[in-house]
Amino acid sequence: MSSSNHHKWNIALFLIPIAAMAVLNLTKPGGSSDISTLEQREVQAWPAFSMDKLVHGKLFKEYDNYFSDRFVFRNTFVELGSSAKELKGLKGDDVSIVVQKGDTGEQMSGGGASAVQLDDSGQLMTGKSSSKYLVVKDSAMLLYHYSPVASEAYAKAINHLDSLVDSSVNVYSMLVPSQVEFVESEKLRKLSDSQKKAFEHVYSLLGDGVKPVPAYDSVAAHKNEYVYFRTDHHWTALGAYYAYEAVAKTMGFAPVPIGAYEKKEMPGYLGTSYAATLSAALKNHPDTITAYVPAVKNEYKVFKDGKNGKKRELVEGKIPKDGRGGYAVFLGGDFAMSRISTDVGNGKKLLVVKDSYANALIPFLLSHFEEIELVDPRYFKGNLVAEIKERGITDVLFVNGPVVTTYTGIAKLVEERLAAG
Repeated sequence: MSSSNHHKWNIALFLIPIAAMAVLNLTKPGGSSDISTLEQREVQAWPAFSMDKLVHGKLFKEYDNYFSDRFVFRNTFVELGSSAKELKGLKGDDVSIVVQKGDTGEQMSGGGASAVQLDDSGQLMTGKSSSKYLVVKDSAMLLYHYSPVASEAYAKAINHLDSLVDSSVNVYSMLVPSQVEFVESEKLRKLSDSQKKAFEHVYSLLGDGVKPVPAYDSVAAHKNEYVYFRTDHHWTALGAYYAYEAVAKTMGFAPVPIGAYEKKEMPGYLGTSYAATLSAALKNHPDTITAYVPAVKNEYKVFKDGKNGKKRELVEGKIPKDGRGGYAVFLGGDFAMSRISTDVGNGKKLLVVKDSYANALIPFLLSHFEEIELVDPRYFKGNLVAEIKERGITDVLFVNGPVVTTYTGIAKLVEERLAAG
């Protein structure tokens, strides 16, 4: 074969696969689902045309995202890319750091709750974001960075609420540590700031009317048990149970033994940390979700307009496949406001100001309150003080993961819910 023909064959072998991929993407973009089960997120829908989006350049960006999300064989390429990611940063025996970057839009501003959407792992759901995941063997966890300003703002917001409610209302604060706090290697622990010191700082700033719940100590005492998912940033229901014991001691009631609950086990769970890192080690060792169902009769409703509630399952029996994520077996996920009525009949009503760390905890609390109302300040638009008064709330419990000590956004949202008209 002449050198000229050899050159032509090389060009053809290079261009034919590219042309084939282009034709496939134009005629049949990969994936018809609106949910990426691999990355656990919604994919870009076919863009709706508008002159405003065209003028501001958003329309073509949406088209670009649409074809990017539905690129043929996309999942294979994403998984190959994740293997390359693990080579970045710290690397050692079964240890790596994966940096997740996102193009998420709008930054925090003073314009109200709609200006910021923060997930429990500490990432902005809108805004530029970058997170570092420490992957140790078959576990992945977010590195933690402490902010004294955020911690002080959070304590101030809780104190503010306490000052506005009637003195008969009991106010409590519980901060939940994340898995990275208990990584075995002292060297790896130094990659993160101390959550123990951060939480102690917050608790030292709380007023006399606010009682801290020492969930940290309860979880730390059981750190060698299955108290955290390996593929998700949340704690397991077992971890939440140990924190429930701390709640019981602080509030002055006897906890229900864990053996008294009906247990549901759901294997094959790959959570948020897997979605962020796409680590093969995590994929090959998925988690099992164990849920504990209370025997107390209850009715669980989610409210969108504050008046008309929609019934849902308090604890689901299988891992959701609709994009909510497996952790949504607890309470169905996060909502602006929801309410649980029980047959306890003791006159006690609890308001939980929460992020999703509270979701696995709530089923354990049903035996001790005739009503539990759940408010997520990321989505709730009402006035917290008015809600407490109107519902006859006797106890308020703040439950948040460590993100409130890294970022001021949640404290600002709570303050806005105290001033809402």
